[in-house]
Amino acid sequence: MQHPDTVWTTSLAVSWLALFSDYLLMTLIIPLFPMLGASEMATGMLFASKACMQILAAPLFSTIIDKCGLKLLFMGLIVDAVSNLSFAFSMNYHVWLFARIMQGIASAAVIPASLGHIQRMYSHDEDLRADAFGTVTTGILAGVMIGPPMGGILFTIHPSLPFILVTCIVLAAAAMCVHVQRTVEVPVPHPSKSTGISTMIRDKDLLVSLGALLFANMAISALEATFGIYGLKALGLGPSAVGILYLFSTIPTMLASKCCAPLQRYCGVRWYVVCGGLILQGTSFMLGPKSNLFLEVVSFVGLGTGMGLIDGTAPEINSAIAKERYGGSTAVHSLSICAIQVGFIIGPLLGNYLMEHINFWGMSFMLGLFMVLYSPVMRRLDYFETSTKHERSPLVDRTV
Repeated sequence: MQHPDTVWTTSLAVSWLALFSDYLLMTLIIPLFPMLGASEMATGMLFASKACMQILAAPLFSTIIDKCGLKLLFMGLIVDAVSNLSFAFSMNYHVWLFARIMQGIASAAVIPASLGHIQRMYSHDEDLRADAFGTVTTGILAGVMIGPPMGGILFTIHPSLPFILVTCIVLAAAAMCVHVQRTVEVPVPHPSKSTGISTMIRDKDLLVSLGALLFANMAISALEATFGIYGLKALGLGPSAVGILYLFSTIPTMLASKCCAPLQRYCGVRWYVVCGGLILQGTSFMLGPKSNLFLEVVSFVGLGTGMGLIDGTAPEINSAIAKERYGGSTAVHSLSICAIQVGFIIGPLLGNYLMEHINFWGMSFMLGLFMVLYSPVMRRLDYFETSTKHERSPLVDRTV
């Protein structure tokens, strides 16, 4: 039998690598979309198609995630690898659209299965679970951070190179998943028979947390869908420069996410961290004028930091609600994915529409304002946080 520390480290590693490879594949093509020569709305559809399919597939996978666990994760990684090869050998818009749809199916399996695995492995200790969620979230953010510059730079060397490299990473994650499945004994959750998406979606506290994820990802996806075109036309930035500029948002996101667990312990309640993230992300998005490159860099830093605070804390809030009310069902993460992907649908479509009919700064200001106005709603979670606080393990500083 493996030592518990080895088991937990292995579980963190497979979840981190699976999330990293999924998001790396998703984001490395962001600087490359303008190279297809499609219209702004057609480019928005490339973003939204993945999210639409992910939302459609998530309810199906939520019914089997507690039973299948790592098997679902392995399946999603294989589909990711197949879709990646479609990008590698074609520059046709319709082929890329089909590959994005396949990505949506894969992500609907990979992301909740990875987060659910962490929830199961750390179900015994809330503080350790918070640290673990903060750690694996850095896998998401590392993929987001590395993807755009990697895609832009490697694409200039050879159009197929970034996709072939990522396929190797995805297959490595799948191999590690098989190893963990064979060597690690994973606790099985015992949700009630009535637990499911249809039951959870009526939980108002859960809806508040999901709303924060929706608005945060709506803003960042609107930026991703529009800034490549804006940077090319208004600022004269090529794909490599746009990809490198994204580092000013993704590095702070990664750092902020890792700091979420200590911040939660310092604040005493988790919703403070999410509320602060919404306000920071919203005000940073409103910052302008956008023609000033220095202010845009500052805006990117604030957006990234706020995003990290939300993405690093909301999964722990959702897991706590699932543990308290739904027998620890990991299906809650499928709902999280739905909320994130609704944001990824609304963001690109609304962002491109507003940029066409107003301008880039007007789009940024309006979406940022939505986030600031939503932040007070997070106070609803105060009763849940305080009523369950006495049942938690002591809020001492621990590391994973």
